[in-house]
Amino acid sequence: MSTARGLIVHKHYRLDEVKIKRAQKVLKAGTETETLDRALEAVIAEDERNRLTREANERFVKSGIEIRDVYGKLEEKMRQQPEAKPPVAIIKKPGVRKFRLND
Repeated sequence: MSTARGLIVHKHYRLDEVKIKRAQKVLKAGTETETLDRALEAVIAEDERNRLTREANERFVKSGIEIRDVYGKLEEKMRQQPEAKPPVAIIKKPGVRKFRLND
């Protein structure tokens, strides 16, 4: 038995019934099987979004775009919060400064 998504197989797991019921309610699923299928789809979709976000961020950083504080809000914020760590300047190309806030 197969579907457009893949082969359907019978599996047997020992799972927390309370978690399944909570997930079933959150996902508005009719059955436990549907609950697990929707939960797996959600995890896979989240992983794909994370991968695309990482790739976009890498392209952005590699682009060499210059980020400037044109409104002066960063300096103002740093004056208001002197205990905060200042941003770290990351210089990738001559004349290009990128900033990342310390964690």
